[in-house]
Amino acid sequence: MSTKVALIIGGPALVTYRGQTFYSQGDITLDPSIETFPIMVDRYQQVDERVKNQPIKLSFTPAGEWEALNVLFPYASTVLGDLITPVRTFGTVVPATNLITITGHGLTSGDAIRCSSTTTLPAPLSPATLYYAKAVDPNTISLHPTYGDAIAGTNIIDITDVGTGTHKLVVNNPLVIQTFAGQQYTFPNAAVVSMPPITVSAVQTLLGQVTFECFLAEGANWSDANPFYTLAAVAAPNDTSFNPTNVLTQPATMGWGVTPPWSSFSTKSGVRVEFPLQLEAVETDMDGVLTRRLSGITVTARAVPMGLSESDIMTKLLLQGAGAARGRSLSGANLEISATGFWVRLYGAALRGGPQLFGTKSDRIGELTWVATRTFATGVPNPLFFVGTANPG
Repeated sequence: MSTKVALIIGGPALVTYRGQTFYSQGDITLDPSIETFPIMVDRYQQVDERVKNQPIKLSFTPAGEWEALNVLFPYASTVLGDLITPVRTFGTVVPATNLITITGHGLTSGDAIRCSSTTTLPAPLSPATLYYAKAVDPNTISLHPTYGDAIAGTNIIDITDVGTGTHKLVVNNPLVIQTFAGQQYTFPNAAVVSMPPITVSAVQTLLGQVTFECFLAEGANWSDANPFYTLAAVAAPNDTSFNPTNVLTQPATMGWGVTPPWSSFSTKSGVRVEFPLQLEAVETDMDGVLTRRLSGITVTARAVPMGLSESDIMTKLLLQGAGAARGRSLSGANLEISATGFWVRLYGAALRGGPQLFGTKSDRIGELTWVATRTFATGVPNPLFFVGTANPG
């Protein structure tokens, strides 16, 4: 049997999520896997293998454009214990203005949502319809039929009554993979489960690998027609959004406090910032993993500083002398990492160590590691980090 080249498929694709289109540096990897559990009998050992969960993950390294930061880094201000596909309870529904109050909703304009009620949703809202929220203010939203309408504030859904019972919304942001060969995957409910590391250097692009997980659509069952994904033939994308000038490669300036030399210093080979997440599965016996709960986040920055002496390092570590004590707090000044059109901040940065190297081939000061520390303002937790294009003030 001969091999037909026409049957070999391949080629690149674009990823679209929360209104943003992403080009990748290399392969976009879609990994649908099956988790199983064995059926064991002592006489025969394993007699069957059955499905426990079927996680679908998608990973890629963005081309490096410094944009869509609220999409790639969504958990700067997320309250620990919140779901990564958030659920919010309606407060007041005002038909006269078509506005819904949800105190501290934490939504971003363009978030896709589905609604449900213990009794009857406000008319004409339907649990079968995907809506898009506009964050009017931190405590108020309006609903719209498309992402573009939510961003522009147009075509607001005309709410005619307040309904009855308790109403809730669930964020279900779709993720789309569109190939240049004319195929399109649509996953109705996806969320970031690994934020990309950042490398600030003159010879490297900024962004590392980001990973999404695709969950069951809200209210769907495994046996429904398309609860996890759809695959359809579509026209090849005609996207013109990519702009190489937005791919930043430049050295960083770091600052930690106001006292020289820490207030401004350069690095030997750039800075790497990482954002490991701790996520807990939220599952039921019928449907398995429905989403994940954010239980922790750590933010670290690593760099080899230039222009610092042995004394600078040892003094900052405060191993002895006035103020040195077992049990003291390591929380320090904010760590600022900046370049043209680029700013990253680690709040309350703590220096975890200061290695020094003695040898014929080594610089004296080794790689330092800072870890962001949770700070509070009148009892309210501040973000652990900021990513943006300019000093947040």
